[in-house]
Amino acid sequence: MDIPVNELEQVSNTRLVTKKRCTNAVFTAIVLSCCVIPTPLVLADPTVNTLSSAPVKPQQKPSNNSLSFATNYYLDDRGHNTLSLIYSSKSLPYGLAFWGFTDLDSNQDNEDSRSDMTRYFTEARLTKMFGGGWGVQAEYNDASGTGNNLGRFGVVYKFPLDNRFVMLRVFPVETDGDGGQVSLIWRTKIGLDNLFFEGFIDYNIKEGQTNRIVSEPQLRYRVSDRLGITLEYRINEFLKPTPKDHKGTALGLYYKF
Repeated sequence: MDIPVNELEQVSNTRLVTKKRCTNAVFTAIVLSCCVIPTPLVLADPTVNTLSSAPVKPQQKPSNNSLSFATNYYLDDRGHNTLSLIYSSKSLPYGLAFWGFTDLDSNQDNEDSRSDMTRYFTEARLTKMFGGGWGVQAEYNDASGTGNNLGRFGVVYKFPLDNRFVMLRVFPVETDGDGGQVSLIWRTKIGLDNLFFEGFIDYNIKEGQTNRIVSEPQLRYRVSDRLGITLEYRINEFLKPTPKDHKGTALGLYYKF
């Protein structure tokens, strides 16, 4: 069948327009693909929540308390009271730890003035622990009166025991130059989660004198995280004038700030 010339021209023009449009589309796509800057590959940031635009803060480790402070107020059966101030820090530079206390006492056998604090004793320890439970420690002591201050230097060993603290301390060097000390300190739970048995025993070696013991084992019942009741047995062979003054029992109220 013959197609009229005018229809052939119309078909030809239509094909040319279609071909031109396709060519333009391909050219545009090529230009766009060459000109648009490709998006770089971004690695996932672990601090960013991919399901939300808000950043997620990394989990922080709990920090050690910079300073701990507690008090004990005791009624001693030898007719005097004691206010004990206890302070410590585990976050000192170079891995050092500090612990100390100050006892303020009234005179013994003086019921009328048992709350009148006239004496003091203070002790401060600086400890550096190494591997295997071993460490070194420097200790400073001072008390009422003159010539009662001294420093000690020695080694410590913390026993590898679960859920309890036991440390042996040996001080072969004292600044007064006439002795040394061997000490054991401990803390453990007994029976109840809120009942603790803790304390220390110091064996003091004095050249040319009688060796003397100072010890204060105690039971502490924790009423709350801050409040506790303490029952303490006391031995101090440095006290004068008579041996009957060396031993006593005290009931105390403990508070941790």
